[in-house]
Amino acid sequence: MSKAKQLPLCPELEQIPDEKKKADRRKKEKWQKAFQAYSDKKAQDDTTPSGKCGYMDFCDYCTDNSYGRPCVRAFNEWARANHIQADYDDFDFSKYI
Repeated sequence: MSKAKQLPLCPELEQIPDEKKKADRRKKEKWQKAFQAYSDKKAQDDTTPSGKCGYMDFCDYCTDNSYGRPCVRAFNEWARANHIQADYDDFDFSKYI
């Protein structure tokens, strides 16, 4: 005897979590691109041998500047260490200086 598959009561409501995840991911990516652009614009001209610009509070967490979005990676390390959650709706990056 085979078991019948249970159908959802409202299939369109089951798709909302996936759509919300996609929207959150797009919002996070947009924030990260804007944050890296802001960091690049504000970076000092002289960098240390490890690639640190020294402009932001979290530059001590910058370990490798050789591939994409080093400031975002350094910010994420700093945020984890200080138990800070980034607000991806807020594009006022000057508060992280």
